Amino acid sequence: MFTGQHEITMDGKGRIALPSRWRSSFLERDPQRKVFIVRDQNMPCLDLIPYAAYAPKLMEFADRLNVIESGEERMKLRLLTARAVDAEFDEQWRLLIPQDVRRQVALPSSLVAIGSVNRIELWDPEVWNRYEAAAALNGKA
Repeated sequence: MFTGQHEITMDGKGRIALPSRWRSSFLERDPQRKVFIVRDQNMPCLDLIPYAAYAPKLMEFADRLNVIESGEERMKLRLLTARAVDAEFDEQWRLLIPQDVRRQVALPSSLVAIGSVNRIELWDPEVWNRYEAAAALNGKA
């Protein structure tokens, strides 16, 4: 399970290193270190989702759409997969965030990594702080 938050840095090549306390949790979900990098459709962040845990759910959803044709559901699947890139952590637990993905979310080199149970979210620290403050003002934090 991914919980807590960490300050991390993206290097000049666009790589981040997974915090050590999340590595065993990641390996439990995907022993091959594969990950979906997904632009969150509701928040200005990137989601890192273990591939082996998530790919079967995507396939099940797609198979269900083939049986029950639904324009709205098919649109959800298209948007989700269009926003996703598959990648993998290297031996040093570094992950390359593709340049076009970094531009679309406008990630700086200093990031906040948030554990969100089954995924890891990457945020611009200023945006995260504003989000956290707004949640506190609304009594949701």
